[in-house]
Amino acid sequence: MWISDVMEAIDSSVNHYKEDGIKELIEGYRKIGANELSETFSNLINAEVHEKGAIPDELNEIIASQKGYNLDAIKNW
Repeated sequence: MWISDVMEAIDSSVNHYKEDGIKELIEGYRKIGANELSETFSNLINAEVHEKGAIPDELNEIIASQKGYNLDAIKNW
């Protein structure tokens, strides 16, 4: 899984990678100490259907607020 895939659109990444791929991403974030991202992706998997709508926006906010975040650089990575 490429980080640029996740950055492009959380919704499409979740649909593409399904639960197993997201679990891999969760573990990767956990290993590097990105606990807020790990927990929020876990919430996405574990949430009830009616709760899932706001979580991708929350993930985008968390990712975009990181120091040094640059979407164009990530896309070209």
